[in-house]
Amino acid sequence: MANENSVADWAKKYKAGYGIQFPEGHVIRTWVRVLQFELGWKPNEGRSILDFGCGTGAHLAYFDGLGFEVSGVDVAQDAILRCKELFPDRQDRFVTISHAQNMEEVFSKNSFDLILANQSLYYLNDKELKACLAQMKSLLKPGGVLLASLMGPGHNYLNYVVDETDEGLKRIEANYRGHMASWINFVDSKEEMLSLFSDFNVLHLGWYDFVIREQEGSSFHYWMICQK
Repeated sequence: MANENSVADWAKKYKAGYGIQFPEGHVIRTWVRVLQFELGWKPNEGRSILDFGCGTGAHLAYFDGLGFEVSGVDVAQDAILRCKELFPDRQDRFVTISHAQNMEEVFSKNSFDLILANQSLYYLNDKELKACLAQMKSLLKPGGVLLASLMGPGHNYLNYVVDETDEGLKRIEANYRGHMASWINFVDSKEEMLSLFSDFNVLHLGWYDFVIREQEGSSFHYWMICQK
């Protein structure tokens, strides 16, 4: 099954020491330019964040430094174990979830001011993605914010498609990244992004892209900032 393969792929990566050490620039800029400047959020206001696909906790460490109560979920057990090492006094807030698990089985409704889904939602098929977004809306407090990225048109991974399903997933095998393999759900257009997040109040729909090594090509992602 495609989904099971994706979970196994990520388990191998984290076991081998994968994991970013610093928060991504677009996340930091969103905190400053949108959450602080536009919405008036300030550090140390007692807000809470859930990181969906938290990895080893780099973004949560950043928001912890801003006074957020941090929680995280990931399908990779090794990633969650490293989060628990990072936050030894809050181990119960980091949970290994099964693929496409209903998060309302783990957290209560109206629990979070902010949900971050950075480079994680596109491992879900069409049905799972819609269900996950509905769960996130339920978990957000009224006025809570969702930050989410999805791979968009022109992303270089589209040059490495070897298989696909009728549920929106494409199998990517990119040999230039140590035989990186995953199932990815790409978004074709800005209109598709707006449709996916139509149950939210869209504040901004932006994008980011970069090329580090020429042979890797575009890293185009849509960046959704929306509110319950």
